[in-house]
Amino acid sequence: MKKSTTFPFALGTCLVLLLGSRGVQAKDSDAPEASLREPEAMPPPAPPKPSDQSPAPYLETPSHSVAPRKVELGPDVGLLWRSTDGAAKYRVAWAFGGHVRVVLLPWLLARVAARQATHEVDLGNEASLMGSPSKPLTARASELQGAIEPEWRPLPQLALSGGPTVSWQYLTAPAPSSGALKLVERHGSFLQFGLNMNVAYEPIPDWLAIGLHLNPSIAIGQRGDFFRETQGFDAAGNSVRVPGLPRPEGTVALGLSLSLVR
Repeated sequence: MKKSTTFPFALGTCLVLLLGSRGVQAKDSDAPEASLREPEAMPPPAPPKPSDQSPAPYLETPSHSVAPRKVELGPDVGLLWRSTDGAAKYRVAWAFGGHVRVVLLPWLLARVAARQATHEVDLGNEASLMGSPSKPLTARASELQGAIEPEWRPLPQLALSGGPTVSWQYLTAPAPSSGALKLVERHGSFLQFGLNMNVAYEPIPDWLAIGLHLNPSIAIGQRGDFFRETQGFDAAGNSVRVPGLPRPEGTVALGLSLSLVR
């Protein structure tokens, strides 16, 4: 008897349809889970370019030459050499004082300085005319000076400056305490015009500066009994004529300064 093939074929078809329907249901059940997943994180945005910002940012380092300084002040110490027009000479003297510098422009400053010095006077062959004092005569000098100083900074902490100066000098010669003649105290004054040259270094930027100064100058307008022939008295009380003290022709000042910068 011949076996029928209809039943196995029908059974296989039913299995295929059943498995296919279950696969579709599984895919449909996974779809909601896929839709509930969190979206992937987006990369952070790139930083903005300077050209995209308004106003454009300032990215350069500020220049030291435009530091907001207004004034410098401090003490001075130095040496004074004076030349004269006669045989009598002034010996080198220490000078002490102070200064103030005010900023007019970023590259221009104005200086006001005051200093005092006491010179011994070497009378030379005029000593006998002064009563041959056993102790040197002295001359006290007080000075008030003004200057205009353009400034250049080759390095942030190094400054070079210089400019014309004008100063008023007042001299006092106390009466000598020794000698054959009795002399009176004498006074005089004159003007000086010169050139100030400065080098300054700031060990603490914009706070503390150390400066070296050279100031040669010439003297004009000497006046007063300091320079004129005056009257003296000998031991007997007789009046004698006493020559004037030497006239300064020029001065060279070399100084060191310490400045507070504000």
